[in-house]
Amino acid sequence: MNLDSLKIEFIQYLEDKGEVSADEKLSPLDVSIFTYSSLFKDFLQEEGIIDITMASESLFDILKMNIDENGKIVEGEFQQQSEDGDIVDESQDNIPDEESQQQSLFTQIFNELVDDNDFFDTLDGDNDGKISQEDKNQFFNTIKNLDGNDEDISISDLLDASGLISENKFDELTDTTDTTDTTEEQTDNDITENTENTQSTQNIKPKSTQVSNYSAPKGNYGSANMPNNASQPKEKEKSLENMSKPELETELESAKSSLQEKEGLLASYTDDSAPELVSLKETVEQNYEAYKTQLDLVDTELAEQMEEIETAISEKENEIATQEQVITKQEVEYLEASNNYESATQKVASLEQLVSDLSNINKSGLSQEQISEIDSKLANAQEQLNTAKNEQSEALSNKSAKYDSLNTAKEKLKELKQGENGLQSLNESKQDLENTINEKHPQIKELMEAYNSSKSDYASQKDLLIKNAQDAVISAQNRINEVNSALNNVENKKTTKELSFNTLFSSDVKYNYTFVNDGNTIPYLLIGPENADPNQELPVLMYLHGSGEIGSYGDAMVNGSNPNLLPYNLLANENNYENFNGYIICPVLGGQYGNNWSNPSAVNNISNLLDNFSQSHKINEDKVAIAGHSLGAVGAEYIGYNLSSRFCSIGVLSGYSNSADVSKLDIPVYGFVGEYDDPNSYNYMVGTFANRVGDNNLYVQKNINHRQLPKSVYNMDADGNGHSDLFEMLFGDK
Repeated sequence: MNLDSLKIEFIQYLEDKGEVSADEKLSPLDVSIFTYSSLFKDFLQEEGIIDITMASESLFDILKMNIDENGKIVEGEFQQQSEDGDIVDESQDNIPDEESQQQSLFTQIFNELVDDNDFFDTLDGDNDGKISQEDKNQFFNTIKNLDGNDEDISISDLLDASGLISENKFDELTDTTDTTDTTEEQTDNDITENTENTQSTQNIKPKSTQVSNYSAPKGNYGSANMPNNASQPKEKEKSLENMSKPELETELESAKSSLQEKEGLLASYTDDSAPELVSLKETVEQNYEAYKTQLDLVDTELAEQMEEIETAISEKENEIATQEQVITKQEVEYLEASNNYESATQKVASLEQLVSDLSNINKSGLSQEQISEIDSKLANAQEQLNTAKNEQSEALSNKSAKYDSLNTAKEKLKELKQGENGLQSLNESKQDLENTINEKHPQIKELMEAYNSSKSDYASQKDLLIKNAQDAVISAQNRINEVNSALNNVENKKTTKELSFNTLFSSDVKYNYTFVNDGNTIPYLLIGPENADPNQELPVLMYLHGSGEIGSYGDAMVNGSNPNLLPYNLLANENNYENFNGYIICPVLGGQYGNNWSNPSAVNNISNLLDNFSQSHKINEDKVAIAGHSLGAVGAEYIGYNLSSRFCSIGVLSGYSNSADVSKLDIPVYGFVGEYDDPNSYNYMVGTFANRVGDNNLYVQKNINHRQLPKSVYNMDADGNGHSDLFEMLFGDK
């Protein structure tokens, strides 16, 4: 059940109800579930699409579900267990279709709601700029009873909570909700976090950064004192995906050492060498010796029978302890095999996508050299895909073998405990013998009880220590799996990047890539640091070129044919480039991409390009700006207006017309024009544009014409700090 498909029906529902006009031509992207929570609930209920009061997930399962770094629920399979404790293979489909559909819809709704700033801020209980597992669990514990059933979390609960948040009434709910009872349950139900999620997830839309208008008057030739009013990104905890490969390798060694330590501790509890058990065992032995000695004096025959059965019980307990160690080891091996299979599956999926992308590239307009490169990359990718599929098959076979071995070991343990000659049967025989002894020799009953009590204390403490140690071993292995997954992800990205279609068409250009969107090849120039800190989120400027660079495959932006262009100036002076320390993405018009930035197709292409880029590069979502010159300036206004939630600011260099009224936006828009600019550009910028953004946000460059403007703007440095005022304005660093 796809949420976007439901939205299409929901739009018709809104039109039928008169909530929106049919003339508005809404798309699924225009419809926010947060805004329409109450109506969306009515729609689902009235249209009979799904029973929104039926649980999508039990509270128990909701509390176990993991979230990604953006606060969104990670969809995935859970390891199931049958009543007798045997593991059920995750590859089997254990969820009925209807329940699976509800779970999927529930997750889709929640993840879309998290995109809304108000909803996100409500979940962010500790105001640290991210949603933690604790934040998520607190939220669901709070809303669990909105539909009258506190055992489950339903779609109805979720939509009602969204409505309360949008009406600023959620605090009233939290004030009256007692979550004490569920706190212990939450603690008991916490499970080890899943391995690092390698699937690509939709990013939270960056919150708009409002920068106050500068005080420079119209016609100011440079920049005035510009305060730093931009909101700074909140510091995030370092996660595995933020670590470099050497850091991950160090973390892996640490995790392996931790596993060895935990396994050693488990062994000490099993063989009674741990200090916590030594004294308890000595007490048991002393009490048994006293009891046996007294029994020998009064009844040698019964004493021999008791010693015989105690010996049998001790041997059986040792067998059970050994078998439990075997099971723990096999559980670790099964987890590792499962992780290896998942990693192999992800590698296959990544290579399949790469093969598909390379196969679907439209080669028209490309040079023979570029076509040959694509064919070579495709052949290599296909070869690696075949190898990866073989590895995946081997990993699945190994996983199945480990699964069978684990269940066989569990069956043996069950037999040792409950079989014909198992521990349970021996204890029953011992109880019968003790009853006989008590009847014949009641005078030694006190000694018997002291022995049995000390043995029970020892057994309980030992069982508890072993259980905790087993959990610690499993947790340590999970950590190893997480780190291995992160390392595999690094390798997969490296492989994909090496096989992706890219051409170094100029020795000065850092990178040049193509982005495949709907089967169309979209070339773009990427200027970025060659050795970027993998832990640092860098800003991004989407820069749109003018009409003179259409169809050049980016070459004209950097080859010096026009030394005034922004990309050329970034590369011509390495110091200038280092001062920016971010990514410049320069898509290129021409071919299937069209010859105009100001159309819905271009909006879609830029949005998809940003999504694609953010999956392979670490970027600061709060510092993504768009700017352009001439034809690109018109596009920057148009695309910036239509994707304002994606950008922190807009830069317009010599624009000359636009129907997009940027005055309605809550992000800063800056304009630049030359004193001797093209008349159309000059008249538009000092007239219509200045009226929209205010005189303080327009900068007229003295003695500069249309062609010279980009270099002039780039070199603006009113405060003499060696940093371009253009970037400082766009990213709020003044």
